[in-house]
Amino acid sequence: MDLEEFQDHLGYTFRDITLLKTALARGATHEPELALALEHMGDAAISLVIREFITRRNLRRDAQLYSVLVSNDTMITAARRIRVQEA
Repeated sequence: MDLEEFQDHLGYTFRDITLLKTALARGATHEPELALALEHMGDAAISLVIREFITRRNLRRDAQLYSVLVSNDTMITAARRIRVQEA
């Protein structure tokens, strides 16, 4: 699937598709510092979204729930569900 189809699948259109392309090309950049910065930014964004989810649903601020939601297994499952590997 190309990036346009991937955006359609997500139901979201990125303002700058080159950022999506860079984000999906993990480790493919020749600028390791940029790749690391993008990875950290992505981690922070995921953390923010998860914390907002927990807060909006009035769930207890539970460290165990948070750690499950941001775990590698959960992230891999989510990535497969939205078909990241095909983008």
